[in-house]
Amino acid sequence: MNKVISFILLFFFISGLFVIVFNSVSASDLVQDSWNTKTPTSQPRFDLGVVAFDGKIYAIGGNPDAGGFVGTNERYDPKTDTWVTLTSMPTPRIGFAIAAYQGKIYCIGGLNKELLNVNEVYDIATDSWNTKTPLPVSEMFVQAHVVDEKIFVITERALYVYDPVEDSWTNKTSTPTQVAHMCSAIVDNKIIIIDQVAQRDYPDFGLTGKVITMKVMIYDPNADVWSEGQESSEYIDSMIRPRAAGATTGVYAPKKIYILFGFINHVYDPVEDAWSTIPGPQQEAFIGGGIAVVDDILYVIKGVHYPHNINIQYVPIGHKNAVPAPEPSNSTTQPPDTPEPSNPAALSATPEQSNPTTSEPTLTYIVIAALTLTTGTVLTSLFLYSKKRK
Repeated sequence: MNKVISFILLFFFISGLFVIVFNSVSASDLVQDSWNTKTPTSQPRFDLGVVAFDGKIYAIGGNPDAGGFVGTNERYDPKTDTWVTLTSMPTPRIGFAIAAYQGKIYCIGGLNKELLNVNEVYDIATDSWNTKTPLPVSEMFVQAHVVDEKIFVITERALYVYDPVEDSWTNKTSTPTQVAHMCSAIVDNKIIIIDQVAQRDYPDFGLTGKVITMKVMIYDPNADVWSEGQESSEYIDSMIRPRAAGATTGVYAPKKIYILFGFINHVYDPVEDAWSTIPGPQQEAFIGGGIAVVDDILYVIKGVHYPHNINIQYVPIGHKNAVPAPEPSNSTTQPPDTPEPSNPAALSATPEQSNPTTSEPTLTYIVIAALTLTTGTVLTSLFLYSKKRK
């Protein structure tokens, strides 16, 4: 009889432990290929600088709803879905290059009534700004990336490298062709530029927009040489211009570069040198937005135009911490070209959760498992105590 009771108690103990471990590891709120609305910045801004560092996202500068230029500096925590306001950038501006390196954020170039070459650095630890040696030229809509402890800044006509230790600039080999409407990302220490070129009318299909050639230029910093990748020609509204891109690292999601327009979004695979598209939330265009990537999840941050402040999370296909998207239903859906009223709440492809890592069902399972484990532990202890007394 005692053996039977011992077996039952042991079963309760092991079952509770298994349920806790299983649910804490396998359950997830993240759904692959989903768009989720998050808390936006306190001040709507477009053409701002957005960068991720140490699991946090920084949104700096931009053009506010009332017009003009601001140096507003806010930090977003994806785990808590909250923002905090930090010390503003000394020179309010838009269209500047932004890069994070060793606890500092570099804001270079941009526009404030006139083109700028200013190089201002934000120290995250001290919440303070310093001015460094300016960019050799005054430019806006420039891009910046950190490779091998150096900051590479791409302008329309040139490529510069900034040494944060020496506070100095040097020239590198410029892009094979002049870039105009570019965005860029870094994959395996190579800088990949996506540039819109060769716009042309496409009346054959009765389209009012343009066919845009997405030109790929790949820079190897070690060899200081450029190469070209596969181009992609897709129909895009002529008003949409890429200013930001985000790259997944391969740690949680496959290595890819995402150029997010909002309606139709383009994905470049640097491994396969191939293109694909993913649909986006039809209620929103990401013109003038910034993109940051945390744990291979993308965040689009912008404000003004179309017509509200947004912070939209995209979970890529194949993300290891996300569950596959549900199979589409057979019900008739609205045609994609049918306009719908702007509704921020409709941007979430899945029910919104207050906690990005744990859902309410998951919490329920964990509570049940914890109670089971606790009950089993107490009963086992009582059994052993009574046996010892006997």
